[in-house]
Amino acid sequence: MGGGVSPKDRAWNAALRQPVPAHSAATYTYPGTSERLDTVQRSGFADDVEGVLMCAEERACGTAEGMPDVLSRTCIWNAEMAEAEGDALRRVPLIGGLLGGVGDVVVGVGNTALGIASFGQSGSFGRGMGQIGYGIGGTANILARDVAATIVGIGGTIYTTVRDVADVVSLGKVTSGGNPLTAVANLVSNALIPDYGMFGGRGWGSAQKRTQDMALNAVDYYSFLHDRDLGKVPRANTAWVRNHWSLAPNGQATAGPVGIAYVLAGTLPFLVADFFPKR
Repeated sequence: MGGGVSPKDRAWNAALRQPVPAHSAATYTYPGTSERLDTVQRSGFADDVEGVLMCAEERACGTAEGMPDVLSRTCIWNAEMAEAEGDALRRVPLIGGLLGGVGDVVVGVGNTALGIASFGQSGSFGRGMGQIGYGIGGTANILARDVAATIVGIGGTIYTTVRDVADVVSLGKVTSGGNPLTAVANLVSNALIPDYGMFGGRGWGSAQKRTQDMALNAVDYYSFLHDRDLGKVPRANTAWVRNHWSLAPNGQATAGPVGIAYVLAGTLPFLVADFFPKR
């Protein structure tokens, strides 16, 4: 760039920085010669007032001379562009995270194929590859956390089973206050409710003084809330079901296959449990 910014470039920069509604797009034409990048597409996001720049023609990326500073002499593509494609599917309760990843990949394959077929003239090849990467990455994160929660849950089941057996053998002196009937009841109930993650399962989670930041995914996080509220907030079991069948909280990976099965298995028992509160 050098030599300052021309009045035309300043006007161009100002136009690009105007916010536009999330996931909408506007096309601007840069005043200049054909050697310059004459068309870019800007997609604005609510949390990014400067927006995202995407080249209309991939072959122009990084080759145009005299671009204004805001273009940084490169074409920028943001992964949030791919995220928009799977947003509708991600709003499906419980299974939306996995569906959204599949949607991103499917759309990305189509855009990549279009870019190849048009020899790059459609400008969709880079976007398609990004969508595929975003979908695969998000899905891999969900599955990895689901596997981790499953393994931790298996460890929890082993731990609670050994503890409860010891409690029964000692006639309730380990955890049941010397009541052998309570010890047997705890052994049976804990065996019937599987453990998942750091908080899912009876006698597993908050009983070990864990905190909510240790939750491995949304299923685990809602189990933490259940541990916290049970016995203190009315219909905490119903809240567990309602939360799981809502959208995942920000910052938490959504349910994977095992987590989904865990919620499905617990939905009816937890709803019924609130009709028979402990006396």
